[in-house]
Amino acid sequence: MEVLTDAGYDTWWVGGCVRDMMMGEVPDDIDIATEALPENVIGLFKKTDETSAKFGSVLVSLKGSVFEVTTFRQDDSASDGRHPESVKFGKRKEDSVRRDFTVNCMYWNPISGELFDPHNGEMDLNERLIRFIGDSEERI
Repeated sequence: MEVLTDAGYDTWWVGGCVRDMMMGEVPDDIDIATEALPENVIGLFKKTDETSAKFGSVLVSLKGSVFEVTTFRQDDSASDGRHPESVKFGKRKEDSVRRDFTVNCMYWNPISGELFDPHNGEMDLNERLIRFIGDSEERI
């Protein structure tokens, strides 16, 4: 993450890893969301898997671990509401709207310690609630 941040990109841990840490658990994996475009990520790291780069995701191998680094995005269109036909890159707030549940939509910056929680996921986690982001009927 430091590589992306040092290069000037807005970069955060996101999703289940943040939720798990807030529950006192060690995350199985760490997903990273950033404003860096896939080609920027590929240029900054020596070992990458570019298979999903057209969807904004690059797997980065670093120090014996693999991280999924995904550019902030917003769905352009979707055939079934879950699998986009195409993706537009966006900002962190736009990226948050496309996620499933509020508890999976918390962004944490381990360098600054800042939590970005635009849909009150921390509150829902503390209250042990599972809430969809947006209209649940549309999400299902």
